[in-house]
Amino acid sequence: MSDSAIDFDTVQANLVTAISLQQSGDLEGAEHGFLNVLALCPAHPAAAYSLGVIALRRNDHVQARHWAKVGLMAHSN
Repeated sequence: MSDSAIDFDTVQANLVTAISLQQSGDLEGAEHGFLNVLALCPAHPAAAYSLGVIALRRNDHVQARHWAKVGLMAHSN
């Protein structure tokens, strides 16, 4: 596997963990997990969307808007 290849199993595992953390209310852990997903797969719309949801829950509308844009751009590719 080349350095630029995406390990989809790792991406999926990180995504599932982050979603579970978000559902349990651990926003900090979930945020970390979703950022890990984006580090592995920068065009992952679900991770970007989820970061936007977390930002909204924190009343951080600027970050929520940022992640919504990232998610939309990723989804359109």
